[in-house]
Amino acid sequence: MGQTSTQGFIFKLVANDVILDLFADEEIKLSDNVTGLFDLGVLPTDFTRQIQLPGTKKNNAFFEHVYDISVLNPDTFSTNVKVPCYLDFDGLYLAQGYLQLNKVNIYANKFIDSYEVSVYGALSAFGIQINKSFLTDLSSLSVYNHTASYNNITSSWTGSLFNGDIVYPLADYGSGYQYTSGQRELFGMDDENGALAVQNFKPAIRMKAVWDAIYDSAGYTYSSSFFDPYESLPSTYTVTNNGSGSYLINGVANPTLEIAEGKTIVFNVNASGHPFWIKTVSSTGTSNAYNNGVTNNGTDNGTITFAVPYNAPSNLYYNCQYHSSMSGSITVQNNFLDDVYLVCNNSLKYPEFAGVDLETYGKIKVSAISGSGMTDKVLVAGTYNTLPWYNVLSDPQGFYNNGAYEVKQRTNLTGILNININVTCPVNNMPGTLSANGTWQIRMIETGSSTVYSTRAIQSYIYFFNELQNSRSGGINTTFQLETEFIMDDIPVGNYYFQIRQSPNSAVDTAPTVTLDPNGTTKSFLQIKEVKQVADGRVMDIPANMPFGTTGIKQIDFLKGVQKKFNLVIYPSKTKKNEFIVETFNNWYKSGEIRDFNKYINLDEKIEVIPANNLAVNELNFGDTLDTDYISQQFSKAANREFGKQYYIDTQNFFSQGKFEVKTTLASSPLLRIAGTGLSGSVQGINPTVTAYYVGNAKLSNQSVPQDACGIYQNYDVYTISGQILNGQTLYYDQYGADIVTNYIRVVDPITLEIYPLNSGVIGAATGFFC
Repeated sequence: MGQTSTQGFIFKLVANDVILDLFADEEIKLSDNVTGLFDLGVLPTDFTRQIQLPGTKKNNAFFEHVYDISVLNPDTFSTNVKVPCYLDFDGLYLAQGYLQLNKVNIYANKFIDSYEVSVYGALSAFGIQINKSFLTDLSSLSVYNHTASYNNITSSWTGSLFNGDIVYPLADYGSGYQYTSGQRELFGMDDENGALAVQNFKPAIRMKAVWDAIYDSAGYTYSSSFFDPYESLPSTYTVTNNGSGSYLINGVANPTLEIAEGKTIVFNVNASGHPFWIKTVSSTGTSNAYNNGVTNNGTDNGTITFAVPYNAPSNLYYNCQYHSSMSGSITVQNNFLDDVYLVCNNSLKYPEFAGVDLETYGKIKVSAISGSGMTDKVLVAGTYNTLPWYNVLSDPQGFYNNGAYEVKQRTNLTGILNININVTCPVNNMPGTLSANGTWQIRMIETGSSTVYSTRAIQSYIYFFNELQNSRSGGINTTFQLETEFIMDDIPVGNYYFQIRQSPNSAVDTAPTVTLDPNGTTKSFLQIKEVKQVADGRVMDIPANMPFGTTGIKQIDFLKGVQKKFNLVIYPSKTKKNEFIVETFNNWYKSGEIRDFNKYINLDEKIEVIPANNLAVNELNFGDTLDTDYISQQFSKAANREFGKQYYIDTQNFFSQGKFEVKTTLASSPLLRIAGTGLSGSVQGINPTVTAYYVGNAKLSNQSVPQDACGIYQNYDVYTISGQILNGQTLYYDQYGADIVTNYIRVVDPITLEIYPLNSGVIGAATGFFC
């Protein structure tokens, strides 16, 4: 039964649609503290009360059914059951949420005297519920699961994949993408051999789709002019005609129509002889028709359905096929939230797929074992030599066994070949030059059938020895450490050995002697960096690819981040159960009304009122959580603030005071240029100006005798302001003039092979000695 307040209004406690009996003197104090609306993460929030309920026949039956309590043995019951409930105060839902039984009070050790329960308000109930779940628990997002494919990735760029709810951004994720056109054996993303594969793209999901999924999974709904500012626009139009003078749309002649992206609009056309066309240009005829999302365009008697895509033009038109006077404009509205996306698991380089770990799939690094006969191997000229390497330096998933590499599905491979070789030869017969006979090659050969796959020339080795031969006047007996990237194309399933071949400049002159890993050294290695086609055709599981961080991201933390990011208030509807209203603070504040609450409250009691304008602060700092990635950290150091942080000072409100820090749970990160492309960003050091140009891969040495720099050295890419090794110029490791070569005293010009001194990075006069 309900209870009558001192003002004559009836309030009821309703649980599972049962009106529970209350004590006649039960007093329930309500408060509406608006400060609790600004942070969903403060629990409990809107309403939490303990209430005593009498042990009446109705209540006993309710608790016996819901909590499995026996009236005869009331000392045991299910403690974790929560029951939907609300307080009905004369038709107003003053508190919605759930009821939970805390304890049972027993009289004379045999009868139930009363029940003590907690009533949690809707916001509290909602917050507690989603505080236990993670973004990866949103199984309802599986409706966005799809096949990982080139077609789906590219269609997402035009908003055609799930109407734009899923998009695949071009993001680095730590891969170090570059544009390397024109540079030998550097396979950048602008090179057909370095083109990105399906697995290099991770999906991003529209933020609103995640927000909706959280509410739906918790069993709540919401209404919001922030998330759906165009909800009030018509979704159905009746189209008739006024002769051939105009269309009548909902009774108005040739009106301008306003529609919104993401909505479905229905035109019921009854205008015989006047086909109704939606177009990109206002014109008669059938040309310039806009058909994206449009069904039955151009009918004069029927239904046109327009599912407005998110990439629709901002201005469209409707026209009669025959009469120019029957026309009008269509304005397509865009909600900025349509372009706010949540990047999927950013802590991983690749997407997650069931049954496979792409982070280490197929990646190996192998070399020779010292003293095992694998070193001091002579690479016979003109013959393919199997790399005799059994020392497995890295193979997380067991792809390399007994010197053979396993390919588990047809794919391309990218890798690194680093060889330490001693070369003895006359000056005119270097191994692998640009002559008709000279070459360096790498290939794969199947272990069982000896079938050869993907024979590739190693251009960087060929050019190296060609330039060396052209710069010298005598023979050599020198050890070199050479490294190159390589690509293996279209390798079928099987087990393979890797083979390399060198062929000298001339087939008739004295052949060079090329020894791999001379003197028992084990410096050479082969590394597979990426198996390119592992993701092709697999199911992209969106819930599994939601952001995770290190220990999982709770749903409540995501909502808190969005709430603070856009300064939202969230509060329960007073007229609809399990529904919230979500508004911006400004809209919520401006919508306030003057209400007479005297009839609801006891004016004889102490009343505390805090004016809403006292909530205003003088200084507001608004920003995101600093991300741990390298780019964000560098920005923070250079700018002395987190990326995206904003500062506001209130100069209008005389009563504002103090400082308020608004910090979301989200992270923003600056854009970083892709090497070889244009620049972006705003802080020096994040995207610096190019001031130096590529010289080449040069030998750097600390040998005091110039000629010794030819044999004892390290190879590095180097840069100068001219792109050449010239006296007086500074040598850099980077093209921005930030990292000077200060830890070496010799540099060998990679073009002329002449040796130059270095003094704190400054190039000295040529020594006259050549390698």
